[in-house]
Order: sequence, then structure tokens, then C-alpha cells
Amino acid sequence: MAALADEALFEGLWALVESQSVVAAAALLMHGVFLILFVLAMFFMLRNRAEGQLILLFTAVLMAGFAIVQVALDVSLATLASSFFHITTKEGMSPHALSLMNMFSMGYKARQGILATNNAVADCLLLYRCYLIWATSSYARIVVAIPLIMILATAAIAYVTIQLVLDIRIPFSFALLTNLVLFSLAAGRIWYKRRQAAVLQDTSVHKRYTATLGVVLESGLLYVAAILIYVISISKSVPPFTTFQNICWGSLAQLVNIVPMLILVRGALAKAAPAPSDEEVGVGSTHKEMMMSATHKDTV
Repeated sequence: MAALADEALFEGLWALVESQSVVAAAALLMHGVFLILFVLAMFFMLRNRAEGQLILLFTAVLMAGFAIVQVALDVSLATLASSFFHITTKEGMSPHALSLMNMFSMGYKARQGILATNNAVADCLLLYRCYLIWATSSYARIVVAIPLIMILATAAIAYVTIQLVLDIRIPFSFALLTNLVLFSLAAGRIWYKRRQAAVLQDTSVHKRYTATLGVVLESGLLYVAAILIYVISISKSVPPFTTFQNICWGSLAQLVNIVPMLILVRGALAKAAPAPSDEEVGVGSTHKEMMMSATHKDTV
């Protein structure tokens, strides 16, 4: 019986080492992508200063801090799991091994809490962009209020889930819903303005809104798809899904920062081309109505 118990413990610890190593590898890979986008975003924002840019700069630096801390935690947790495995196989559940296990547990909870906070900050940046897009509408306050309540509720649910060790799919499902609402509001407003431009037969403005809509949908669907895939993978316990789940978990902490950086970079690149301005993408100063607004009052 003792031999079987030792074998089960060995297999369980080795599975922990493998899973955490996969998480760390995925986090490092996605962190490299984030760093490239972060450098590009900082370059464009510092080069093309605009009203409201200070908020974006501060938020970008804050998200970079979150991304670095989380990838460092993922690597540290992989190292702790490996150390715990080697010490336990040699000494058994010694005081040293138990202290490492406690450190791993605390580090994992910290990683979850930081991701919840990081997600709230990233969503607030997306909400700010959404506000800029809706700034000229009489419904702007309602558009801001509803997603803001959802962002705060998602963060609160995540903290409670971590503390009480509840089903992690609960906060991720709320995060999925919040992001769907944010991107739907932004895309819906741009689609309406694009349709208005088509009615007025303003080809150049129509193309600009079409390009802007592409930026919003591409960046939004990336994060929404990642959350959805992760939630689905949690429901499966067979090895292939477990490995995929670990890849998603390691990637999500970086993706939550990659998406806003991608929007900032795409917005800056669009500004250099005959495409939408920063205001339309929600990464610059308050959006000013185009020529059609001089004779047509906003109805949305």
C-alpha cells in the first residue's frame, strides 16, 4: 500500500511539474509577443502626441508591469514545482518540502488575483476607448455605466472565487460576457457611423469606418476566443485537453495585455494610412463629428 501511495504521489507531483512547465513556456512565448507590441505602441504614442495620450501611456506602462509580474510568477511557480518534486522524492514530505508547497499555493493564488486585477484594468482601457467612440451620443453615460458595473462585478466575483476556491469558470464566464458587451458597443457604434456615411455617399469616410471596424473586431475576437477556448478546455480532464488548458492559462495573462496593445498599434498604423483617425479607434483625443454631423444630428 505504501509503495502504491508513493507511486501515486510521484505521478501527481510529476504531472504538476509538467503542467506548470507548459504554463511557463506558453507565458514566455506570449510575453515576447506582448513586448514587441508594447515597444511599438510606446514608439507611436510618444511620436504622435495627442490629447488624452497621457492616460493611454500610463495604462500601457501599467499593463506592461502586470505582464512582467505574471510571466515571472509563472516561471517561479514552475521552478517551485520542480524543486518540490525533487525534494519530495528524496526526503518525502519533509518540513522543507511542505514550505515549498505552501509557497507554491500562495504564488498560485497571487497569480490568479493579479490576473483578475489586470483584466479589470485592461477592460477599463477598452471602456475608455468605447467612451471616446460614443462621446458625441446622448447615450454616452449609459454606454459607460453598464460595462463599468460589469467590470467591477467581474473583478469582485473573481476575488471571491479565488478566496473560496470556487469553479474558476464562473469569473471567466463573466469576463467573457463583459468583453462581448464592450466590443459589441464599440463595433455597433462604428457600424452605425459607417452606414450613415454610406447613405451620404461619402466613400472616403465609409472606408475609414470599415477599417476601424476591422480593428475592433479582430482585436476583440482574439481575446473572446481565448477565454471561450479556455473555459471549454476546463470542462475536459483527458490529457490532451489538460495540456491545451495549461497553454491557454499561460497565454491568457499575456493576451489580456496584448489585445489593448494591438489596438493601440493598429490605431497608430491606421493613422499613417488613409484610414480612421485615432479618435475613431478610441486611442486619441475626443472624437469630433465629421462633415455629416454639421447638418445631421446624432441619433445614436
